[in-house]
Amino acid sequence: MTTDVDQLARHYWDALMEAEPTWAHLLGETADAGAWEDVSRAGEDARIAQLRDFAARAEAIDQGGLDDDQQVTRAVVIADATTRADMEEARLAELAADPIFGLQDSAALICGMFNVPDEATAEAMVDKLGSMGRHFDQLAERQREGLAGGRVSAAFAVRGTIEQIDRALARPLDEDPVVAAIKAPEGIDSPEWRARLTKAVEQRLRPGMAAYRDVLRDEVLPQARPDDRAGLSWLPDGEATYARTLRFYTTTEMGAQEIHDLGRAQIE
Repeated sequence: MTTDVDQLARHYWDALMEAEPTWAHLLGETADAGAWEDVSRAGEDARIAQLRDFAARAEAIDQGGLDDDQQVTRAVVIADATTRADMEEARLAELAADPIFGLQDSAALICGMFNVPDEATAEAMVDKLGSMGRHFDQLAERQREGLAGGRVSAAFAVRGTIEQIDRALARPLDEDPVVAAIKAPEGIDSPEWRARLTKAVEQRLRPGMAAYRDVLRDEVLPQARPDDRAGLSWLPDGEATYARTLRFYTTTEMGAQEIHDLGRAQIE
């Protein structure tokens, strides 16, 4: 067992970068530039177990020999790993229909922010587009899991996501915004490379998007929640799901009503 809190924190950071390759790439880490987030149930379960293990290992470290900074480091690893594991256990991939931040509409924006400093990373970008297609395939399966558990997205979100995918799939391949958004330095960017990016979109990314769209349209939409039941509270485990997201995004243990009341008091 790792007892050095600084070493544990480094290992924790490396694990986060491996689990979230998009975030890592945006931070300039290109070791996994060809990957996209794994949202399969098996991948989710593996991340939860890993996060719980990091939290337990940090808790097992004796605080007696730690200086002030190391005590903060220990507390951060415990809190961050625990709240991330809690969020993963909310199984939000089963409710992934999102016409605001969904990948079907944000892919070009995200890809435009990736740094492509060398030929190896440029090569990885072709694989990245294929990994995005796998991501959509996984989301399709997660929607089916959500349906089986009575957990479905709100109808407006499903309809909006379907419409966005339809528009994306209708664009001519030579005008695909994802390919256009990816930039590489002169000497690396070439017609042959762009042709391979376009082929990856045609053969892997778009089929994944279409599979996701089909499940949303044919299976999810008929059972989607109406607008007056759009909130998480209408899910079978909605209260617990909301509490998990609240802890993650606010980094506090305050309840929803407590936060609401605090806001009202501040305004008054």
